[in-house]
Amino acid sequence: MEVLVSSASQEEIYFKKQKNTKLLDKPFATLTNSDYFCCLQKCLQRKYTDYCTAFNWVTSTRSCQLFSANLC
Repeated sequence: MEVLVSSASQEEIYFKKQKNTKLLDKPFATLTNSDYFCCLQKCLQRKYTDYCTAFNWVTSTRSCQLFSANLC
């Protein structure tokens, strides 16, 4: 499980890994992707429409959980 979170600023588009972290709220979307870069791309595409700010990448199932989360 990997969690990547965007910065609070909407102008910045980079994400950083939050080690040993898992988002527990219900994701607004769950997708199947080939790798976490595709998951990142899907979240970035939804940054302004669904306010995607973070995602869980589940390696074992190759699934991507997209979240609208306000994390510090």
